Amino acid sequence: ISAQKGVDFAVMVSDNSELDHIENLCARYRFNHTYCDDKGTPANTNALLASIKGKIKIMYQDDLFLTDTALKDFSDALDNYKWVVSVSTLIDERGLPMWNVQPSFTHLLNHTNTIGMPSVVGLWDTDVRMDTRLSTLLDTDFYNKLVKKYGLPFVIQKPIIGQRVWS
Repeated sequence: ISAQKGVDFAVMVSDNSELDHIENLCARYRFNHTYCDDKGTPANTNALLASIKGKIKIMYQDDLFLTDTALKDFSDALDNYKWVVSVSTLIDERGLPMWNVQPSFTHLLNHTNTIGMPSVVGLWDTDVRMDTRLSTLLDTDFYNKLVKKYGLPFVIQKPIIGQRVWS
C-alpha cells in the first residue's frame, strides 16, 4: 500500500477478530480501524461500505497491488464510472503468478463468478451491500446487485491486482 503513488488515499480496516492484533497493527501504520461485531467477510465489507463517502477500493487481506499505480488507475477510471473492475493475476501460495483473469459478464447472472474476488473492484459510495446470509457466491450476488443498479462496470484492461489462491 505504501508504494502506491499518484493519488491521495486513506486506508480503512474493518476487523471482527477477538484479539487486538489487527487494531494494534492499524495504529502502528496509522490506518483507520473499525470493529465490526458481526462475523464474516460480508459483514466486514458492509461495515466499510456504510462508513465511506467517495471513491472506494476494496482490498481483501491476502490480495495485493501488482503495480505502484493501481490505486491511481482505479481512481482515474472512477472519475467516469460508478464502478470498475480490473484484470487480475492469480497468485499461488508460494507467491508465484499463475495466469491472468479477464473479467467477463456472460455467466454472472447464472451465479458464476467470472469477475474475480472483490479485491478487483473499485466503486463510488453506494447503498448496495453484500448479503450476510451467504458464505459462498457472496461476491457474485454483490456484482449482480451492482449491475442491476449501475449497469456493467468499466474494465481496466491490465492486471493490477493479484488474487491469492490457496490450496
